[in-house]
Parts: sequence; structure tokens; C-alpha cells
Amino acid sequence: MKKTLISILFLCTITTLSFGQDIPHSSSGYYRFFGGEVLVRFKGKAVPIEVAKEKGLFVNAGQRLKRLPWATPSTIQPQVGISDRFVSIQNYEYSYSYQSESSWEIDAYNSVSTRQRSTNMAIGRLSTPGHTPSTSQSAQINDLINQQMEYENSIDASVTDGELKPEGFADSIQMRMTLTPNMDIPGAYCAVLSDYYSANGEHFAVTQTKWIGDLLANIPEELAFSIKLKEGDYSKSRTHFYLFSEDGKPLATNLSAGLKELSVEELRSIIEKSKRN
Repeated sequence: MKKTLISILFLCTITTLSFGQDIPHSSSGYYRFFGGEVLVRFKGKAVPIEVAKEKGLFVNAGQRLKRLPWATPSTIQPQVGISDRFVSIQNYEYSYSYQSESSWEIDAYNSVSTRQRSTNMAIGRLSTPGHTPSTSQSAQINDLINQQMEYENSIDASVTDGELKPEGFADSIQMRMTLTPNMDIPGAYCAVLSDYYSANGEHFAVTQTKWIGDLLANIPEELAFSIKLKEGDYSKSRTHFYLFSEDGKPLATNLSAGLKELSVEELRSIIEKSKRN
């Protein structure tokens, strides 16, 4: 049976709220937001993260937990969240760039090798082993060598200046921000969701996770990091940033879509409706 919104809210609420506790008579201190759950690929399936540590992500492998690297392909499963844990994100900036040798650089230098082979063949046809080339042949050989050197220099300059790079193409994202949580957050990590276009115009979405570490209540934590992405055109990318605690639970932030601080009445209503569903 398809879950209702209230049922989803209930599932999210029970992870952070004990129904037996007294609800305060002032502000509830809880937030409703559109968050998500990170699912990683494991044995051909998308499975949730059980716990995250600096050395990797851990998933349920039956009788034990299996550690996977942070670079494991992942996706975000959207869901409504309710949490009393809130992280203020300030000075949020990101940009895309190349951090490794890209496909267009490889193609450029491959063209140099291809041309070098053609040049060598042409020189071979003009010179015979054991025979001194004629004046005309020597001039042609020198022209071929000079043309090859000019081509190599032009390719080097074009790669250095970025002239050959397709507009908007990148393979990584650089991010900067300051995180300030309202309470201690053990083992925080993030997921970055970006969409991009391949060289032939196909549209894709990519999600990458990144370990952050413990966040202390009301202590600003300045971060600057880079995340490796699939090579593609990110000029029109829509980038979404999600935060999680080590147990995989989503954290509310000022960047969360649909963020709303719940009043006591709203929280009480959600709890009562959840009990009836």
C-alpha cells in the first residue's frame, strides 16, 4: 500500500522523538524539511547506510556490516524529515573545475602522437638508409620536423590556456562553508547531488558523499573540500547539499528545501495523526 505523507512523517519522527516524553508548552524546537536518505550500490542493489565512519560507509551485509569506500556510487532517496537537530550553514560557496587530466586533454595529446607517426612515415619515405638525402629532400625533412614541433607547441599552449576545454565541463566540485549546529553532531557527513550533461548531450545526476566529522554545539566549523565528480558539463547544474549524522539520519539546515520550524500545536498534531495511521 502506498504510504501517505503522514505515514512518512511518522517514520521520520520516531527516529528523533520519543512519544512518551512531555511536549514543551513553548516552541517545539523541531523542524520539518525535505531531506533524503543516502542509498549506496552494494551487490547490484541500492541499500541504506547503517553507520558512517571516517574510514568508510558501512552497510548491512547479513550477519555483519560491510565497509564501502566513500567513492561508492550513491543516490539520494527524497523524504520528509522531522528533527530537533539543526545546522546553520553560512558562507556557502561552490565552483566546478578540472582536478585531473581530462578526456579532452588526452584526446589532444593523442592527436600529437598520431601526427608524429605520420611525420615519421613521411620522413622515412624521403630518406633511405645508407644514402645521404638530397638538398631538396633535406629541406622537406626539415619542414616536416618544424611543422611537427609547431603543432606540438600549439597543442601545449591550447591545453595550458584551456582553449580546447568544452565550455562548462568539469570533473570536481570545490566547496566552502561554515557549519554551526545547535547541538553536538557525532560523525557528520554530507551528500552533494549535481546534475550534468555528457559530451553527447545526455542528462545525468550524480551523488557523492564526503566525511566531515564531529560537530560541536554552537561552535562554527569552517570547511573547504573538493569532491570528485563524473566528467561532464556542469554549466547548468543544480547542486543540492545534504547533511547527515553518522547513523544516516538527515539534519535540518537553513539550505533544506521546505524548512519550517514547527510550533507545539503543529508537532502535537503530527504525532496524533501518526498514531492514527
